[in-house]
Amino acid sequence: PSMPPIPEYMVKIVAEVRVPKPKIKPLGLKAKTNSIVYKNGDNAIIHVSAGREARIAIFNITADDKVVMVFPNDHDNDNLVSKDKKLSFPDKSTKTELVMETLPGHKRDAEAFFISGLDKSYPKNFHDIFISSEPMTFSSFFRKYSEIADYTEDVILTYEVANPKDQ
Repeated sequence: PSMPPIPEYMVKIVAEVRVPKPKIKPLGLKAKTNSIVYKNGDNAIIHVSAGREARIAIFNITADDKVVMVFPNDHDNDNLVSKDKKLSFPDKSTKTELVMETLPGHKRDAEAFFISGLDKSYPKNFHDIFISSEPMTFSSFFRKYSEIADYTEDVILTYEVANPKDQ
């Protein structure tokens, strides 16, 4: 009696859900790193393969919530893989290194590599959309990535970086 009545409504939603046909055939993208836990100063290596021809990009999702395209870059831009051509980044012939470090003052950080395979039939390459080594916010990255997402396959490889000095 001291509270007003709370009306209840019955709602019925009718929806038709359609899954669009894929725009590309599966690429068979596979990727792995040389470790899942790194110490400060360790070098990461990423191995990528695909079941058919695709262009590859490797993005680093950093502990400070940024996304950076680390490959292809100004020094390493042969990003084509195929059933017979695998990719290791960085490879032994390049001057590029992926040196793992925690953020200043952090004992451990969780990060990830986002590996994307782009169907060769797509008219643009990753360099047409992203600038290598330039950090982006998540929203900026996914706004740009949504342009090509229907023509890609991707793999996320999570890892940790530990600072043994601070443990």
